[in-house]
Amino acid sequence: AYVNGHFVNLSGANVYRGFCRVKNGTDVVDDLVNPLHIGMDFNVDKMCAVIYQVTDGIINIIDEITGVFDTPDMITEIHSRYEGRRINIYPDANDKNRNTAGAGVTDRILLEDEHSFTVWATEANPLIKDRVATVRGLVLNSRGRRRMRVNVRRCPELVRGLEQQVY
Repeated sequence: AYVNGHFVNLSGANVYRGFCRVKNGTDVVDDLVNPLHIGMDFNVDKMCAVIYQVTDGIINIIDEITGVFDTPDMITEIHSRYEGRRINIYPDANDKNRNTAGAGVTDRILLEDEHSFTVWATEANPLIKDRVATVRGLVLNSRGRRRMRVNVRRCPELVRGLEQQVY
């Protein structure tokens, strides 16, 4: 269903039904102290990343990068936003085979060659059901605790996904 030209989930079972932009929302930005962590997804011509910090066991998602063409462009964008910071990157497992730059090296090698990046890569992505369960537990766990907050103003695409993703 579309309202004002935008997709709206009216009937599907919402994957992240515990997410609430008020209760999970925050205005927290980079505190310049805690390390930066970046989860990165490799889509052709539409790479995206979420930037977060962990404070007192709470994941604070402070920024997102969307619509980036390729890995070199993503690296440039990260450096322009977070110059001089040590950064941990968690790419999806597709990075080990993907070559977006056409330079004969994989995206993982491009990321690892950046001296300010520490790349934490796995050989395979976890099962989707496990990824969903992890995020659901961070959004709202069985004890009613919310361990993930999102800067709603700076992360509109992530918020839209958390609110509208259906099974």
